[in-house]
Amino acid sequence: MKIKIGQVYKEKQHETLAMVVAVQNESIMLGTGNLVSPKTIEDRYILVRDAE
Repeated sequence: MKIKIGQVYKEKQHETLAMVVAVQNESIMLGTGNLVSPKTIEDRYILVRDAE
């Protein structure tokens, strides 16, 4: 699945929601201030809302 700006993810182990605010090369910036890799998104987050 392609990661796009505007998608909202929920952490699997917490109730924290985070929106993708930037995608650059292999880094994804979340609205929480975290800079993560696509592998981290896959492992730790669940997509709750796709980008429009």
